[in-house]
Amino acid sequence: MDVKRTVVFGGTFDPFTLGHLRIVEQALSFADEIVIAVCENSQKRPKLSADERVELIRRAVTPLSSVRVEKCIGLLTAFCKAESIRVAVRGIRSAAHFEEEQVMSEINRRLYPELVTIMIPTAPELAHVSSSAVREIARYGGDLHGWVPVEILENIAEAYLD
Repeated sequence: MDVKRTVVFGGTFDPFTLGHLRIVEQALSFADEIVIAVCENSQKRPKLSADERVELIRRAVTPLSSVRVEKCIGLLTAFCKAESIRVAVRGIRSAAHFEEEQVMSEINRRLYPELVTIMIPTAPELAHVSSSAVREIARYGGDLHGWVPVEILENIAEAYLD
């Protein structure tokens, strides 16, 4: 009996970037299904609601049939338990980012011991791409080509423009 290899990619995705998309594509090389869990973070105030972010991400990943996008209410570990997911993926842009993710991985492991975190280095050509950079560029009406998926570029540009 074949077991479906499902992994979760959790985050606030405020907004979803080409860096996020590349991590999803890379994870598909070893997983049968990716669940993008759009989470809330009490320390962040996203411009768009979780439901709006879910819809935008669904549009961005439409060509990828093995990707599901879901809203995550509460802890990612609780979401993973409910979905019987035991593997999480995270993108890593730098050594400092790795250290942050290492701490979060350990917290998640303590909350859900069966959860393993796989850290995927960001492609060098996308190492500069981050949600915070996209928000800042969009805020001032900058060009988002090369920063966010084209399927949602106009929506992101409009939503984050101040």
